[in-house]
Order: sequence, then structure tokens, then C-alpha cells
Amino acid sequence: MHLDGGCLCGDVRYVIDGEPSTEESPCLCHCRICQRSSGAPLVAWATFRQEDVKFVQGEPKTYQSSATGVRRFCGRCGTQLLFQTVGTPVLDITIASLDMPDVLQPEAHIWTESKRSYMGTEDLPCFPERRPMES
Repeated sequence: MHLDGGCLCGDVRYVIDGEPSTEESPCLCHCRICQRSSGAPLVAWATFRQEDVKFVQGEPKTYQSSATGVRRFCGRCGTQLLFQTVGTPVLDITIASLDMPDVLQPEAHIWTESKRSYMGTEDLPCFPERRPMES
């Protein structure tokens, strides 16, 4: 699979050449850190191997948002682009930053214990915190 994406202002662009993780399906995250870092009630994520994601224009800024999490974003417009758990070989890409975001469909809601009261969760599986590891 080949995907292109980037930030709102165009300063940072990336390409993905690889398949999404089979261990962690695309999801909608309702955790408070995602809410605060995006200014939105949830963030849609898809997980890819780190070596499959290349920045082809600009370099995102880095912010360690928790003891185990690093977020990368455009330093000019602030678009959140990815999240990485420290020490792991995978990256979570914000689905909305893809040029064609509808090619990846979220399959679960996570951290629903932090879900805003006005947000529905449709018919997807919901997990109060992390989802169990998929096999």
C-alpha cells in the first residue's frame, strides 16, 4: 500500500509504503492526551512499521506527551502527524493527515472511559482503556 500525507500548511509531507499493522487495527482514540493535543474529542490513528514511513518534505517537531509517548507535529501549523510509544518499532499516523483518509477505516474505539458525553460510539467495539492485543 502506498499512502501520502502531510500537514495543513504543506511544510511537512510524508509517504507510507507498507501495510497497516495486523496487530493493531485503525482506531478512534478518546484518551485525554489525544483530546488535549488535538483540541478535538477524538483522534483516528493507523499503525505502521517505522521503516515504512518516510518524511519527504520538512521535519516535524517532537513533543514527549507522557512518560512513554512521543508526538510529532508541524512546527508551523501545529498539525499532529504521528504518535510513537517509546522503544517500539511502530508509528501511529493520524488518519486525517492522509491525502486520502477514507482508505483506512477505524475498527474500534479505545480509551472510551475518557469519551466526551456528546460523542456516540456507533457499532464498533469499545474498550475503556487500551484494547487487548489482537492475534
